[in-house]
Amino acid sequence: MNIVEIIEKKRDKKALTKAEINYFVKEYTKGNIPDYQASALLMAIYLNGLNKDEIYELTISMKNSGKTMNFSRQDLIFADKHSTGGVGDKTTFLVLPLVSCCGIFMPKLSGRGLGFTGGTADKIESVPGFRANLDFGEFENLLYKNGAVLATQTNNLTPADKKIYALRDVTGTVSSLPLIASSIMSKKLAINSNIICLDIKCGSGAFMKTFKEAEELANLMIEIGNSANRKMCAVISDMSQPLGNAVGNSLEVYEALSALKTGKPYDLIKLSKTIAELILKKAGIENAGEIVLEKLRNGEAYQKLCDIISSQGGDMDAVLSRDFKRAKFQKVIYSKQKGYIESINCELIGKASLYLGAGRMKLGDEIDHKAGIYLYKKVGDFADVDDKLFELYTSSEERLIEAEKMALKAYKFSSKMPEKRDVILKIIE
Repeated sequence: MNIVEIIEKKRDKKALTKAEINYFVKEYTKGNIPDYQASALLMAIYLNGLNKDEIYELTISMKNSGKTMNFSRQDLIFADKHSTGGVGDKTTFLVLPLVSCCGIFMPKLSGRGLGFTGGTADKIESVPGFRANLDFGEFENLLYKNGAVLATQTNNLTPADKKIYALRDVTGTVSSLPLIASSIMSKKLAINSNIICLDIKCGSGAFMKTFKEAEELANLMIEIGNSANRKMCAVISDMSQPLGNAVGNSLEVYEALSALKTGKPYDLIKLSKTIAELILKKAGIENAGEIVLEKLRNGEAYQKLCDIISSQGGDMDAVLSRDFKRAKFQKVIYSKQKGYIESINCELIGKASLYLGAGRMKLGDEIDHKAGIYLYKKVGDFADVDDKLFELYTSSEERLIEAEKMALKAYKFSSKMPEKRDVILKIIE
């Protein structure tokens, strides 16, 4: 086969065969196709798209480029969830215990922060002693012991996707829906879960800015999953403001534990409950909504998350202490005006949190696990002059001034109460 002919074929808007796609993925992963030719093909795909068969074949080819997780207990039901990334998104910490309390097993591989959005792996590693880097034997043992396990993505899963994604990142081809869908689903299918629930974010704090884009991506990924005989469901959720009140690492872990105890904040609980219910329904469990609510109310889900953290070496005494979310420097910002919060630019809040140290400005940067922002006022809330608006957390005092400016710019006030947007925009079953 000839890579130049494959590039020319896609340049001319023709469909690639399964053999051609497999050839490209296999040879590029091996290093036999240079970056400049792979870049040309990716740009041709970006400009001319892929049909449904091509997207599916690309997904399967990337999935098969490395090892897959083959669990020894085939009599159990395994479920997975995936979020496309947002600001303050800590639903994994609620969904895992809620679902695993009900006898459905959740093997969860989580990624690092990407741009202004936080990564679940970075967040959970704010817990002293927590081990997220596990070999498969340990991963599987913890999964059977607790019903859920949370680990970082391993290098031997979907190596083709890792290599192709790195190239997309520097060639202007990240925002191609077929490439996004196949990248995400190759990783999800490699885990070999029976059920996959997708949380597709849209709004100022998401990669998908519009509902239309989010819906298109959701439908693409559901089709891929259905073709691979997975039970699929999706939520399109609002990311026009941060989810919950906390943005950061230790701040978000603390809020997740608190939410499982108190049932607040409402938006975080509603989204997490919805995802958990959808998974349980796909597993054939009746009265899923009532069961999830009961697991929240009776403290079972809270205890389950504590058990998951402890089993992976996490120090729960440290997490529950006041020092866990206390930063070296904290600054409360008070409202300078009176009115309703009309909107909060989620991306600006994410960037301010990133600047404070909660994420990486460049590859290799160390995360400040204590850094972040706590929002006292959200969309629809009334703020009087001198009311607490938000609080900044960081280990670097010099970063407070710039972060304050960024976060203040995110807030827009109005004399009228705005219409509150539901966190759930659409459910696809």
